[in-house]
Amino acid sequence: MDYASEIHKATVTEANVEYVGSITIDEALIERTGLWPGERVLVVSNMSGARLETYVIVGPRGSGVICMNGATAHLIKAEEEIIIIGFELSDKPVEPRAILVDRRNRFVRDLPQRCPPPSSRSCSKHRKPDPGAHLSYLRPWPFSPAKALLKRCPTASQVSSGFNR
Repeated sequence: MDYASEIHKATVTEANVEYVGSITIDEALIERTGLWPGERVLVVSNMSGARLETYVIVGPRGSGVICMNGATAHLIKAEEEIIIIGFELSDKPVEPRAILVDRRNRFVRDLPQRCPPPSSRSCSKHRKPDPGAHLSYLRPWPFSPAKALLKRCPTASQVSSGFNR
């Protein structure tokens, strides 16, 4: 799953516990980033570190509204700086649309993609698949006793070719 849309440094303008769920976002910001009404998003507070998932509701165009609604208002309060992230499942690389906004939630500029140029091929979107990726959490640092465990674990290609031990 790749991130597809991001709004960086947005300021929460309101936190409404009485409303039933969601995050209200200015329609202009929704369009600029490619978010969809009803889309599930991850919201991260740059101030408290709180992280939550909710869904998008369209707010008035040009209002700068970013409103945490319902239970989300208990975790992220008015005046907090947040990042709003939308994700996309795809079998092809996704061109993310990330923007930076000011304290009044007005568009400042587009943000560059996080991946380096394709020639370096060092980010996960451009790296060739690793057949042992399912074991990546077991990969030891040099001189680790976990090396012995790795020798007993089959790779994905061994499993798919019928390797059994």
